Amino acid sequence: MKNFKKLNVITHQITKSLFKKYKREFILVNQEWKNIVGSNLNKVSYPKKLNNYGKLIVCVESNHIIEFQYDSPRILKNIEDLLGKNTIINIGIIQIF
Repeated sequence: MKNFKKLNVITHQITKSLFKKYKREFILVNQEWKNIVGSNLNKVSYPKKLNNYGKLIVCVESNHIIEFQYDSPRILKNIEDLLGKNTIINIGIIQIF
């Protein structure tokens, strides 16, 4: 029984490499994306990256860009509720086909 490691020691090694590549905020947004944007926009969009200036880059299918852009204030509010104020300032949209 003494050879067992605690779960937090094992997971720390895994998450450490993830947090080097992605910011903690981006991982949380990615995990909660369906709750942030809703089930309809979840099917046609996904977060791509978060830059150092607080801009979230999102890929959106071409026929849903206007809907996504219209909902951007609500999406930013949901992200603010999740992460706190001024973590993500705006959203950039990349069109996917």
